[in-house]
Amino acid sequence: MPVSSALFKQLEADVWARLASRGFVLQVRELNGPFGSHYTEYRRSSAAIRIVADNKEDWLLLEFSQNHPDNSEAWEDLSLQRAVSSSRKQYKAAFEAILEALELKLA
Repeated sequence: MPVSSALFKQLEADVWARLASRGFVLQVRELNGPFGSHYTEYRRSSAAIRIVADNKEDWLLLEFSQNHPDNSEAWEDLSLQRAVSSSRKQYKAAFEAILEALELKLA
């Protein structure tokens, strides 16, 4: 069962709160993209952070770029979490791991 757009937005709200307090702004939010996947991208001057929920493969990915790129090679993977059963509990745990990785990167 893939993560719904409502659950993604709910869990992502904690990430957004932490990024907004550091001057990041929401640049892109795509819900129900290919295979029902979702992603958001935040930017602050030259830095960018992207969160991707890949519903085809059940991955949750946090990426960072120092120079918000136009190509994928400039993105650095900070956290890759697998949510095998796509349960609410597993996605919450995956978002918690992403928050930890985000805090480490922004510290």
